[in-house]
Order: sequence, then structure tokens, then C-alpha cells
Amino acid sequence: MNKNIRAAFYFTMDFQKRVLIPIANHFKERIITNDLNELKNFRPDFVFTADYSCKTLSEFFRNENVFIMAVRHGAVNKYSEPEDDFSYADFIFGTEYEKKYLESGNVKPRMKFIVTGNPWVDETFRIPNRLLDQNTPTILFAPTYNPEISAAAIPGNKLYELISKVFSDFNLIIKPHPAILDRRFEHLRKYEKTFDEWIAYWKYLEDNFKNVRFIDNPSESISKYFTDADILISDRSSLIWEFIILERPVLLYRSNNQPELWNQLITDLSIDNKLDVGAGYEDINQFADSLGKIFDLHENYYQKNQQNYKNELFGKFQDGLSSFRIAHEIKKIYEEELSNNIIEVAESYIQNNSFEQANKLLNKALQFDKFKTEALNDLAYIEIVSDNFNKALTHITEALTLNPNDEIAWNNLNYLLENDLIDSEKIHQKLNTIFQVPLSIKKIFSFEDYLEYYKSMRVEYRRRNEFEKKLIPDKLDEFIYNGFCIVCNEVVQLKVDFWNAYKNNGERIPNWRERLVCPNCNLNNRMRLTYHIIKELFPDFRSSAVYITEQTTALFNLLKKLNRNLIGSEYLGESVSKGASNNYGIRNEDFTELSFNDGQFDLLVSLEVLEHIPDYQKALNESYRVLNKKGKFLFTVPFNKNSKSNIIRAKIDNGGNLIHLLPPEYHGNPLNSRNECLCYYHFGWKILDDLRNVGYENVFAVFTYSKEYGYLGGEQIFFIAEKGN
Repeated sequence: MNKNIRAAFYFTMDFQKRVLIPIANHFKERIITNDLNELKNFRPDFVFTADYSCKTLSEFFRNENVFIMAVRHGAVNKYSEPEDDFSYADFIFGTEYEKKYLESGNVKPRMKFIVTGNPWVDETFRIPNRLLDQNTPTILFAPTYNPEISAAAIPGNKLYELISKVFSDFNLIIKPHPAILDRRFEHLRKYEKTFDEWIAYWKYLEDNFKNVRFIDNPSESISKYFTDADILISDRSSLIWEFIILERPVLLYRSNNQPELWNQLITDLSIDNKLDVGAGYEDINQFADSLGKIFDLHENYYQKNQQNYKNELFGKFQDGLSSFRIAHEIKKIYEEELSNNIIEVAESYIQNNSFEQANKLLNKALQFDKFKTEALNDLAYIEIVSDNFNKALTHITEALTLNPNDEIAWNNLNYLLENDLIDSEKIHQKLNTIFQVPLSIKKIFSFEDYLEYYKSMRVEYRRRNEFEKKLIPDKLDEFIYNGFCIVCNEVVQLKVDFWNAYKNNGERIPNWRERLVCPNCNLNNRMRLTYHIIKELFPDFRSSAVYITEQTTALFNLLKKLNRNLIGSEYLGESVSKGASNNYGIRNEDFTELSFNDGQFDLLVSLEVLEHIPDYQKALNESYRVLNKKGKFLFTVPFNKNSKSNIIRAKIDNGGNLIHLLPPEYHGNPLNSRNECLCYYHFGWKILDDLRNVGYENVFAVFTYSKEYGYLGGEQIFFIAEKGN
């Protein structure tokens, strides 16, 4: 590039500068600051952080051409699940281990993870090896700040006394976590009294013993004290995996407590599974005992573990040059002109008919997800004006594969169609290939199963939510969404309006589940998906004995075309006998007392019915009774996936009185729009236990979502209960 790169480095605590400064020194125009406004005034090309600030920076520079770059906090992760924050970064730099760890939680940067090694440990890798002083050891005491797990808590004010019982002559360096000294974050305020007590004791030791040094500067790098340390006493601080690079003895306070801000572990790659790098203690008696054996334990057991973990965590880059590699990779990004204005530059070439130069630049942009769709659209345009229509179609279909509703791609496609530049049948075949993909179906068997699934999907959920928000127009009252209708077997313009919409932070959100209506079959999202689920999971539907608890809906009419023997019904009350039909041919059935024979059906389908039945357990028993020995029950209900128990909104007491436990909620009635149906329940995961108690053997929830088919609005959830194999 002709211009100098304007490099900005953002920190939230001073000690992070130990990582940022060595990288920043490679750039002529640079700033290192913790002030967001100062960052913006600098007008950077990129902002680099060494902490959990990617989301903050991404939102702060949302409308500006600024890359967000990051390394993760510390030598390793902080025992928690892969951090969502890093999915807001454009580039992440680190080790192969860190890359795998983030990917294990489906966390990926928006553009690329670049393997460079970890700059947090550069200084430590440059410390020369030496023999340990076992007679007059230098002990580095480096506790973390969380009182629940900190070595500062145990041995507490017995530290010097206990060490003196083991070593008659020693040196003690006390270097606490910077947060104990620098308490700018709100969640640290409640620990102030505890921190003050710790600090008072450490200052007392320094003032009264010549062999004690207390480091009270939070900005000072701890690695400078590794050089002289023969022993490290710590806890579950990430610095212990930096210290093991030196293969020296470690004594760890082992606590089963979990700090309140830490998330639960979800991956085998978590560092919490690698704590066997040193001797441990749980109380002051174990402290003295383990310290007395520390050198023997290290040599006979822990040193080998340290060697293995060092190689696993830091891989091939153990030369102390990770900062240099990161700076080199950043410069390479800009030297190759892969900056945020790459599309703008390419399009300026197109305007000047410099197609060859534009092609080169756009093909480079294809390497990065952030630019791929725009690059494909521009490449398609180049091929159209060059009369290479088949190549243009290839680029268009690739763009639509990434985003089935990209407006520019559809405009390019319509241009080819309207001008008869390519065979329409070929285009329709291409579109069907793009949109008619296998339906993603996830089976969930319990609440615990769901929690694991949710953790793996959090980033994907956020991406889906962002995708849907971008579809919603600011002012229009209706819009279209291109999707494949499984009923009509073609790509259609699904209609979306704001009927029964809701607001989120003042913004209108469509009722996605009840909209996305196909203009041909007139079925909405929910109905099309139900048809799709039946087609996908019940291939024998046409020849099966099937009962569905509705008869006046568009879905019933559609399913009746597939299965002429399909039986449907509505609840007509006492005006018509159970099992009989009224003058309009509508059958009357009470789900708690069905008129059918035992084992009469292969499949029972019930959509949004059970919540309207005060004694839904009787309905579950009836469903089981009327199914044959291999029968299946498919149903949907209002479902709170974050609740173990069912939520009772209303009930009928022993005296037959209606009792509202929550504000009344009514749903539409297919027979009478003026007489809506009271909702008694929102179900939780207990519904699976209810089904098992009835006798169903295989019970699970089905989660599904699809951009291609227009099944939007979050995952839709179906339940399936099977009597037997």
C-alpha cells in the first residue's frame, strides 16, 4: 500500500500493554489507548485488543472501515467455554491450540484465524535455562484475584510462616494479579475489603523481612520475575501455563469453587483439564507438606507433564517471536490490499473498464467471508458485460448460496432471465439446487441435552438473529423473502407483513412463524414446515392410518390430498356426539375421550392443541391408546425451552371453577374467530417425562431452522413420541 497503516491498540487494564507494545512498535503511525473516543479521533485502519473487547469495538466502529483484530487473554483460556466475544473480531492471532479451542465452541472470527504463536509468552520463551537453587530458592507468589479460588486466601496470613518451616533460607517475591491492585471494574468493588487485607499483610512482610519483595505496580509484567523464580506458588491463574514453559516447580491451591463470572466448561480442550502441572494443596497442612516435597515431585512427575502441555498449547512457535509474526501478518493483509475498502477499490476499476485489475482484487477478496458475497456479485457483473453469461450464472448462484436473499444477486439473475441471455430452465435447476437442501433436524432428548446444544449454538443463534434483523425494512409494511416452498416444489417470493408482530427495543419484529406465506399454496412458515417434517420423518404417510386433531385448516386439506384416508376432527362440544359429524361434515372429537378403537392409527398429529386442555394428561393417555404398537405421536405446543417444568397459566379446581394463575392468554379458534381458546399451559421439558410415564419408549424434541426454505424466527420445535420399534 502507498499509505502508512494507522494502527490502534486498545487496552482495558495496564498489564495488557505488555502484549500490545511489542506489536505496536512495528508500526510507524500508532496509538495505544484505553479511550474509545481517542481511538475514533485517530481514524485507525485497524484496532487491536488483547482482552474481551471485540464486541465493544465492533459496535463502536460499526459504520466505519475498521478491522477489529485480537489475541486472546493470557497464556491460555480462563477455564470457561469458548468466548463469544471473539466472534466479533475480523482477525484473531494465536496458536493452533487456541484455534481448535474456539472452533470447539463454534466461535470463529468474521474473516480469519491466523496461526502466529501467542505473544503473551514471548518474554518467557526468551528466558534462558538455568539450574534450580534448591537450598535458597526464590519463590514467586502470584495469586489470582477471585477470592473463591485465590492462593491469597489460603494460606492467607500464614504464607511466610509456612514457607519458613520448609526453607530456612529463601527469597519471596509477591506479585498479585493486577486486578487486586487496580479495581476499576465494577465487579471487583465487593472484594475491596478482602483485597485491602491481603495487601496489608504483604506490605507488612516487605517492611519487616529483607528477603520479601512486594510488587504493587499492576502494570509490571510478571514474566520479568520468572527469571529468578525457582518455585511458583499460585492457583488457577492462566500465568501458570506461562511459567511451565521454564519447566520449574509449581505449587497450586486447588479449590472446587467456581468464580461467579466464569461459565461452565463445555469442551475437552478446556485448560481446566490440564491442572496436573504441579503439586497441589487444599489447606495449610497440605501446603507445607507439598512445598517440602516440591523439587522431588517436580522431577519425578510434573516436569514431564509440563513438557507435554507446553508443546500442546504453544505448538511450533516457541521462539519468542509471535509479536513479530503478528505485525508481519497484519502488514501482509494491507500489502495485499485486503482492507475494508477492497470492494470500493475493485468497483472503481470496474467503472473505468479495468476488468483485469478488478478481477485480481475480487478473487483475493473471495478468500474472506466478509467480502465474498459482494465480490461474487461484482464478478458476475463483469461476466455479464463481457457476454460470459454462464460464468455470470455460476457467480450468481454462489452468491445466493451464501445469502438466498441477496438483492444484487437477484437483480443480476433477473437481468439474465428478462433478456433471455440464458435458458430459464437451466436457471430454475440452479435455483432448486441452491434452495432445495437437506433439512437440518436436531433431536433433543432432555433438558440437559438441550443445554449442551444451546452452548454449541450461541454464536449461530446470534448470527441468525442478525440475519433476520437485516431483512426487516424500516418503513414498509410488507416485504418478500425468497425461499423454496416444499409444497409447491419451487422457489417463490414468500410474503411477510406485520400482522400479530411484536416490538423489541422499539423495533417491529414480524411474527415469522405465522407469516412467510407462499403466494401459491397460501401456507405460512409453520404450516409449510409441518408438511416438510411429515414428508421428511414419516415417509409412509400416504399409506398410513393417520388421525390429525384439526379438520378446517389449509394444512388438513393439503395432507388430505396426500392421504385420502386421513381422519381429522375439531372439538364441537356437546352439540354433536363424539365421533359423529355435524351438517358441514366436521367430525367432533374430545382429545381426552377419543371415539377411536385401541391401536387404530399409525400416526397421530396434533398442532397447538394440548395447551387448551385442562387435563392434558388424559389426552396423552388417549394418544397412546389409539396408536398401534409401533405408532408415533407428532405434536407441537407452546414451549419454553429454558424451563424444566411445565408452566401452568390456568386450571380448573375441584369445584369446577376456572382459576387464572397468570394473566389470561387466548389463541385463535379455527371454528369461531370471535370465541378464542384459553391457554392453560406453556410446556417445559417435563412434557418428555409425561410422555414416558404414559408408556412411550422413544421421546424427543425436534429443533429445525432453515434460511433456504424460509423457516425463520428462531428454531421451531416439534415433539415426537414413539410407542416402540
